[in-house]
Formats: sequence, structure tokens, C-alpha cells
Amino acid sequence: DLWTLNLQGIKDVLLLEKEQVENNIAKPVYDLQGYFSILMSNGWPNFHLIQHLMPDYSFGFQCSGFKHPNKETFKPKVINGELICPDSDGIGLGSKVGAMSFTAHSFKKMILRDPVNFSAVSDEDSRQWLKAWFYP
Repeated sequence: DLWTLNLQGIKDVLLLEKEQVENNIAKPVYDLQGYFSILMSNGWPNFHLIQHLMPDYSFGFQCSGFKHPNKETFKPKVINGELICPDSDGIGLGSKVGAMSFTAHSFKKMILRDPVNFSAVSDEDSRQWLKAWFYP
């Protein structure tokens, strides 16, 4: 996953962790990523979705219709040289891909079994784009 923190964001994570330890609350699943999710969902000012910082970009999960990505659901396209998640639902979210979670179990099953050819990606232009990005 793609995360970036400034010093205040790091302090926020440490403060949340301290509060949870003091209140005998178990660590969130996936540790640090779990803390980020808690802080984002609680509206802490230093934590934003990529769409809030870069509104023309999506987070890649959109390319699978917000379902777990697999060969049938993951449908990126290449438009004007950019990898795009199409607006298949007509909700105005079609945008350039800003981040993809290659740590997600479904992405690992789909992409890492054939990382050189990306054969699990059905769109040929998208396969070529991924090849050029990862193997320049």
C-alpha cells in the first residue's frame, strides 16, 4: 500500500497507539495500516485519501468495481498513455490510477503468479502499460 507521513502524522499514530495500550485495546489488524485506517475514519486532519490530495487519481481498487480484484473484475484501461480506472458505474469516478495495493491477497494471486506478462489483466494495452512501468 502507498502511505506517506509527515512528522505530525507519525506523532498522531504514536498517540493513538499509546491511547489504545492505555485502554487495553488490541492492536488493529495489519498494525500500522490499521492505525492509519482508524485515524482516517476518525477524520484526523493529517490523514487523507489519495483522492483528496490528488483528485484526478484513483486508488486502483476502483478498477475492479470496489470488489476484490481478479481477472474478471480488474478492468483498467490505457487512455492517452495513462492507466485509467474507467467509470463503469457512471458515478463520475473514472480517473488515472494513483495507487494500487499489491499487498492485497487477491492482487498477489492475480499479478504475482505471472509478474512479467501480467496475463491476469485482460486488457492488452493495460498489460503493456504495466510491463513498461515495472520493467522499463
